[in-house]
Amino acid sequence: MDVTVGTEREAEVVALLRRAAPRATPDQDTRDRMRARLLAELSAAPPVETVRIDTC
Repeated sequence: MDVTVGTEREAEVVALLRRAAPRATPDQDTRDRMRARLLAELSAAPPVETVRIDTC
């Protein structure tokens, strides 16, 4: 799957996801470390604003 990445941070998150995939890692400990790092990255990111679009 080809993913278009807009920012360096997004590229890092995509790389972490790819490394955390079960087929790409040698063992469960490595997957757990990558997932923990990914969660830390995501929790450090500012929240995304919700935009309401009125259709009427």
